[in-house]
Amino acid sequence: QNVVGLFAIENSSREGIVNQLRYIDEHKLGEAFLTDFVTTVMAVQPDDVRRAAQTQLDPTRMTIVVVGDRKVIASHLLPFQKTVP
Repeated sequence: QNVVGLFAIENSSREGIVNQLRYIDEHKLGEAFLTDFVTTVMAVQPDDVRRAAQTQLDPTRMTIVVVGDRKVIASHLLPFQKTVP
């Protein structure tokens, strides 16, 4: 829903529409991209995202960045740490 909302905001001005049309042209996405975008995004299900993540993301090459009070969050981060600094 966030992606759909941002899409609506990005296309709420002439400049936004021009930028979208430029993007479509640069990436050769075809005429239906704008009209089908919301339907296509809303059709994505959690299992689709999980499947894509499992096939496309390599956890050994990822970095986790956490911001917060170390005293409060440190114990929650132990499973993700290779070494404690």
